[in-house]
Amino acid sequence: MDNSISRKEFLQRLSLLGFSVLGAAGVLSSCGSSDNGGGQTQKPATPPPAPEKDPCGDTSGLTETDLNVRKNFQYVSKSSDPTKVCDNCQFWKAPEAGAFCGGCQIIQGPMNPKGYCNQWLQKTTG
Repeated sequence: MDNSISRKEFLQRLSLLGFSVLGAAGVLSSCGSSDNGGGQTQKPATPPPAPEKDPCGDTSGLTETDLNVRKNFQYVSKSSDPTKVCDNCQFWKAPEAGAFCGGCQIIQGPMNPKGYCNQWLQKTTG
């Protein structure tokens, strides 16, 4: 039994194998693509909302020590607890007429009235 093949047959089989590999690779690569070829419905891409700029975020006039105090006291411009905000804290300094940002007796720089830090203390009345 002669198992030899002609040169022409060898080249035909080799090219057929090459096309088969390329075809399989194309099919497999389209399985993970984001195109909607699989019949699945996709939600339209919506851009994330722009972050709100803190009107009291200008700390350019503060020293490195002042910035470290803000960081160590974990000041944030928006409190996660609406009952604990800067403008109902014992250390709150009300903003000057017409201004939005107030101040703090223990932290330097502009403070958002709806901000919070770990030095928050309920304002006493009287």
